[in-house]
Amino acid sequence: MTDTLRAVVDTNVTIQAADDLSVELLPSSTAVSAITVAELEVGIAAARSPVDQAALVARQEALISLAEVLPFDLACAKAFGRVAADLRAQGRKVSARSFDALIAATSIANGLPLFTLNPDDFRAIQELDLRPLSPPPG
Repeated sequence: MTDTLRAVVDTNVTIQAADDLSVELLPSSTAVSAITVAELEVGIAAARSPVDQAALVARQEALISLAEVLPFDLACAKAFGRVAADLRAQGRKVSARSFDALIAATSIANGLPLFTLNPDDFRAIQELDLRPLSPPPG
């Protein structure tokens, strides 16, 4: 794990970390946006079988026990306006990236870098301290 950096991890990082992402690439103190929890809830609700659903619930419970969950509050809502403007200026539809934009706004509002496996989803967001991760080989 990296030093004592406190950071937000994107939803894709939380999913990959549960599988095979090298934990030494991650900050020692991680937080997730409440939006990530919501995004994971969508996956749980859409699970194809009770076995898949149980595995997803276990993954989410482990995540919540290990990471601070940052609420989406007034500061996040205000940051979201700036994030949406940045995305629109780049010709990107905010609705298509709504979860990502809300997670970025949470990171910005809390003054924390965002670790992600999908940096292209966030590159147009000027205020964001983006920390791309490389996916594990294979």
